[in-house]
Amino acid sequence: MARKAVYIASTEEYAGKSIVAVALALTARELGKRVGYFKPIGIESAWDLKEKILDEDVESMMKLLKLEGDPGSTLQ
Repeated sequence: MARKAVYIASTEEYAGKSIVAVALALTARELGKRVGYFKPIGIESAWDLKEKILDEDVESMMKLLKLEGDPGSTLQ
């Protein structure tokens, strides 16, 4: 079975990309689809004391979609 991906992009900040992603992901899950989430490192990402990149949107999506894993990327 081929994997399918949906990319949500905008040329503007605060255009509603995250809320669209949440709505689509929750709808897909209700339809029995497997859902994941990826967000590239952005300007709004923060660094924690363990030198991991944290993003509020990623943490929120993980909670809303009940995703498991490490939401932060480790710096190399």
